[in-house]
Amino acid sequence: MEIKRHTPSEVHNLIIEIMRKAFKSFDRPIEVLGEVADFYDNRKKSGWLYFSITDGSKRVRCMVPPESAEDMDFEIEEGSRVIVAGKFWVYEKEGRVELIVKSIKDAGPSEFEQQVNEIMDKLDAEGLLAKAETRHVTTAPPPKRVAIIAPPNSVAPMDIKTAATGAGGLTLILKSMKDYSVESIIDEINSCEKDRRKYDAIIITRGGGEDLSLYNDEQVVRTVAKCEIPVIAAIGHSDDRTLLDFVAAESMPTPTAAGNWLKELHQQHRREKKMGRKQLLVLFWIIIIIIVVLFILWGMGVFQKGSAFAGLFESIIPSGEILSANVS
Repeated sequence: MEIKRHTPSEVHNLIIEIMRKAFKSFDRPIEVLGEVADFYDNRKKSGWLYFSITDGSKRVRCMVPPESAEDMDFEIEEGSRVIVAGKFWVYEKEGRVELIVKSIKDAGPSEFEQQVNEIMDKLDAEGLLAKAETRHVTTAPPPKRVAIIAPPNSVAPMDIKTAATGAGGLTLILKSMKDYSVESIIDEINSCEKDRRKYDAIIITRGGGEDLSLYNDEQVVRTVAKCEIPVIAAIGHSDDRTLLDFVAAESMPTPTAAGNWLKELHQQHRREKKMGRKQLLVLFWIIIIIIVVLFILWGMGVFQKGSAFAGLFESIIPSGEILSANVS
């Protein structure tokens, strides 16, 4: 069977035709719940709003016409949680499916946001939140001994160590949890606290995309908020957000980002020390040159009484005035 050859334009048009037929059989409104991303407000010029609605994994492109935008009774922005209703439409130029929004409503805070607010309010009332906010990882000098607390068999510590390669003077100590439980992670944090003089910081880490409930547990969050050693949260991936991030001294989007950050701190510290030594050396040689010049001038009798230099000095500040000033 001979296969007909097509141009890219013909293939593009064929795809558009297939999608149109599919949407005709699905000619009914659809509601979508999610968060606003890629937000672009063009209401002042065209009256339209453009954004994507996402669940943290996938995105659906939305277009809000002027009449729908005018009916909104709340301000929409990046990260807003909304419910949109509309019909699918094919953007022919790019062969992209979009949702033409007929109505848009505020969905209010998510379950996670409600949990964050509830626990943060408790910590704030107890003074733990203020205590956590004042704790920072020292950058000058940067941390030298850092404990890494991770679930058993996690690859996150290796990602940190690999990314931190080149951070001279940094020692990373793995504190592997016995199991993936609240009790185990708290035990490791408390173990570091008992030996707090050994550690400059703690990294709590794991790979992302899986069950992150451990890092949203109130007991774990409280333990970190009370911890005297600065804690760095490095829970991947970048889209993941946990309660731990709100009480940690530093929050990194991935384990690799934490390793890169530590390496940069150490490299920057070395650059600053090197620059400081150069500046001291330059200052030292300037002082030496000044002293040598003064000795040469002294040897030439420039500062002796009756010399041109001494006469110039006396003309500016007469010796009698100097004497009277000293006497007074």
